Amino acid sequence: MAVLKTSDYRNLTDHLKVIDEVFNDAMADALNRSMYEDIVGVEMNQFRNDTIQLNHGLGGVEFIPENTDYPEATGQEGDFISFKKQKYGANVIYTFENRIYDEYNAVVENVESIVDSGISKIDQSFADILNKGHSAAAYTDVYGQSITPVGPDGLALFTAAHTNGTTASTFSNLCTDGISNNPVLSRAAIVATRNLARNYKDPQGVSRAVYLNKLLVSPDLEDQAIRIVGSDYINGSANNDINPLKGRIEVMAWEKLTTAGDGADTADKWYFFEDEKVKRTLKGYFSVMPQLAAPQEFDPNKNWNYLFHFLYSRGFSRAPYIYGSDASGS
Repeated sequence: MAVLKTSDYRNLTDHLKVIDEVFNDAMADALNRSMYEDIVGVEMNQFRNDTIQLNHGLGGVEFIPENTDYPEATGQEGDFISFKKQKYGANVIYTFENRIYDEYNAVVENVESIVDSGISKIDQSFADILNKGHSAAAYTDVYGQSITPVGPDGLALFTAAHTNGTTASTFSNLCTDGISNNPVLSRAAIVATRNLARNYKDPQGVSRAVYLNKLLVSPDLEDQAIRIVGSDYINGSANNDINPLKGRIEVMAWEKLTTAGDGADTADKWYFFEDEKVKRTLKGYFSVMPQLAAPQEFDPNKNWNYLFHFLYSRGFSRAPYIYGSDASGS
């Protein structure tokens, strides 16, 4: 890296142009490494709280005899849930002495590292919706805050009997191997869970098949997952029977699924979702995307303070579009 000198930055405005470039490059690199936007429905708004009213869709399609009016489509609105936005950030200080001694490279490195830290924590916070998705008990998130991980029905993300707030019907989004829920990753579990999702019915009893096509695992399970769904023949079998899963399921490995933000080992857990609909379940709302605010030109200590901050909420809504296993076999 070239050495930056005072003569290169005679005033704050000149220096901010370079820092802005450093920030944008660092953001691009950090976002490329993150995965949350691949599975989370991220939106921008200016609400303090983000409220979701569940709409279970329209039904009521019937046979219509000749000269008979069409019936009105029927729909069901269920529970609602509200997410509260929180503010996160840090102050990157570049001292007067840094400038006097031509230590401009320090602020470049600091900006790069704070951006990487911030995006990594955002990524982990969304991953922990899955990592902590099998229990409604509060946990400590990557920021040190207590999170109660329940959805609109007051239950955990992955549950054997999700309710809907309108009828007595329930559904399970626990992975299964056909015998037990929460199995370890296996071909039998993938097949059984895929079949379970395709038999999903909404609260009105309308068949609304969920087509699970993305297998999401920690890097610890990536090799096994690819072998199961990608081999030409059935993996681990002594015969040469074809593998019907090949070409139908994509494997995604997310390093944030190896260990939760509180340090818990979550590497054996695995998830299965429909890529076109999973963002209806996993939600993130930003009022302020990660940004680096310009420092005050007249600081009492002649320091430059670069404020890195963001404001967002996160959580989950109705959950038939993603299935999970904590590999406990229960």
